[in-house]
Amino acid sequence: MLSALGDLLHGILDLPFVLINLLVAILNGLIAALAAIASAALSLLPGFPSPPSAPGGVVGALLWVFPLGTVLSFFGLMVACWVTFLGVKVALKWFRVL
Repeated sequence: MLSALGDLLHGILDLPFVLINLLVAILNGLIAALAAIASAALSLLPGFPSPPSAPGGVVGALLWVFPLGTVLSFFGLMVACWVTFLGVKVALKWFRVL
């Protein structure tokens, strides 16, 4: 009789841990479902094109020493950031924030 009451007491004391494990399992399932949805959405996107091959000879050696593609992409990024800054600055001046 006492062992049955002890088992009942241990069952009652373990109930919070069982509920926490249930919540963790539900959270893990939710994360796995979001990962599956993201994976399905990414699989719908087209693949990346292959990069063009570098020319050979003197031009290829020059591009190996001075990476023109990287320099131009960085310059484009800086111009885009500058134009965005000017646009935000104008919008904030219109609203008299600055």
